[in-house]
Amino acid sequence: MSETLPEARVEAIVSAFARARVAVVGDMVTDAYVLGRPVRLSREAPVMILRYEGEELVAGSAANAAHNLLALGASVVPIGAVGDDARGAWLRGFFERAGCASRGLVRDPAGTIVKTRVMAGESRRQKQQVIRLDQEPAGSWRPETEDAIVAEIERAAREVDAFLFSDYGYRTLSSRVRGRALEATRGKIRVADSRYSLAEFAGVTLVTPNQEEAEACLGYSFDSEDAVRRAGFDLVTRLGTEAAFVTRGNLGLAVFDRKGRHESIPASGPSEIVDVTGAGDTVAAVATLCLVAGSTFGEAARLSNHAASVVVMKLRAATLDTAELRAAATRNPPD
Repeated sequence: MSETLPEARVEAIVSAFARARVAVVGDMVTDAYVLGRPVRLSREAPVMILRYEGEELVAGSAANAAHNLLALGASVVPIGAVGDDARGAWLRGFFERAGCASRGLVRDPAGTIVKTRVMAGESRRQKQQVIRLDQEPAGSWRPETEDAIVAEIERAAREVDAFLFSDYGYRTLSSRVRGRALEATRGKIRVADSRYSLAEFAGVTLVTPNQEEAEACLGYSFDSEDAVRRAGFDLVTRLGTEAAFVTRGNLGLAVFDRKGRHESIPASGPSEIVDVTGAGDTVAAVATLCLVAGSTFGEAARLSNHAASVVVMKLRAATLDTAELRAAATRNPPD
């Protein structure tokens, strides 16, 4: 199969996205970007003084995966924990404005996970990140919060077509929640994107690690095409999944399935990228929608690869719409 799909097949898959119902379970994060213009060096310390120009808030991590699904027309149920604070209120409002019920965002006194990036640069020019400050719970969420998250998962299992587990290591998908979630979602399409605990999602439909995450899961490195091939099938076998997509940056994406099929799909789009933040969320989101639409794993891998090529040309955790995906997948610019 070539890198691109026939236009008719792309249309058949993408047009089905609007009928998809997906629950996203994981670490719901508010990304804050504090924007400043350099004015002088400080006398207090060898640091630059920035003149504050504003702040932008963006849905991050699992919330970004959910945002990608929404941008592609799917119905989405976000499930996770947020604080009873301003950042949590913003995230709940973000989903409510997008037409999602926010009841799955359980409130916990530990507070909302926030990643604050300070961005410096001249006005009207692209700013560069100079520091990042993370706010996160010191430990696991309260047992009551975990119970409420599981209850929302069980509720969603009666309503949705698929689950996307977006695990950034902030313990929303703790061992307790994860075990109960996997039990409650049996029989559904399940896609797992886990930064540190990939091995704990055994039995799901598809895993979508990058190469570093796959290496950490397997306990060894692979740096040649033959080694990647062996490792990919090892990953599928060990986890008992139907397939695995291993994203490899500018080397593209490798797809493996339990039937012994393997393809290496070259990176799509321009060689110079703008921002890779959240590209893995896009791959997982598009792959989930493709599987709900009845695609093969090879088709899902190609469309996910094209989708990633679009969002890495945008600043911050970005999304794309169906017109952009169609254009990237068929190499026809949108009207």
